[in-house]
Amino acid sequence: MKRVLVWTGGGEAGLCEALNGIEGVVVAAATGRADALARMPEADALITSTVFWDSDFALQLQRSMRLTWVQVLNAGYDNMERLGVPARVVLSTIGDIGSSIVAEHAICLLLALLRALPTAWNEQRAREWVAGPVARSARTMHGLQVGIIGFGHIGQAFAAMKPGAYLVNVSRGAIVDTPALLAALDRGILAGAALDVVEPEPLPGSHALWSAANVILTPHTAWAGGGRPHLQRLRELLSENVRRFARGEPVLHAAPVRRP
Repeated sequence: MKRVLVWTGGGEAGLCEALNGIEGVVVAAATGRADALARMPEADALITSTVFWDSDFALQLQRSMRLTWVQVLNAGYDNMERLGVPARVVLSTIGDIGSSIVAEHAICLLLALLRALPTAWNEQRAREWVAGPVARSARTMHGLQVGIIGFGHIGQAFAAMKPGAYLVNVSRGAIVDTPALLAALDRGILAGAALDVVEPEPLPGSHALWSAANVILTPHTAWAGGGRPHLQRLRELLSENVRRFARGEPVLHAAPVRRP
């Protein structure tokens, strides 16, 4: 009988109920961070979120020799990879679940920048009805080029952006050089930026991004808003992967993790 430990930072009960009917597994929810760390050595598998993964979890994973599969409720896993995932452990992600939602958020942020909404919001707060600044800043997407950048060699070259460009980041905060971004905005090299992710998170109250001109910040919420259909797809994937794990079959969306 395989033991599956679940800790997602809240809402574990419903997920455990959905998974506990699967033959060949016993699913248990951790009551919190300390309980999750304490119970990892007894588990064969762990379902969690990379949001909570830190050096303590990485060290406990190294020590938990029985634990051979980690399912994360995220598409990205770079922080786990950076801290080290043992060779015995299979790490699986949620694949493309939620990708369309994040893409929608990115487009929303881009359109908000193009239509000069930061300028309009500033005027709204000042209770000023002045069309000039918004009209002069507003642009259309028609005829523009949109670049989608990952974290390869090109993704690490943000200096390649042409003057007057807009930067939208819904990936990881660390892929943007924030001081360089602020300098580019201040000098007018960039027309604006919209960031769902920053480094560090949460952003300190004294950080210059809060007051930078033509910057939109959302608190790492590009994934939100999928509702019941998103939750249903997620539970179906988790159920299928737990079944596969119990039968000794390969799980879906196993990640190509670089090992220490």
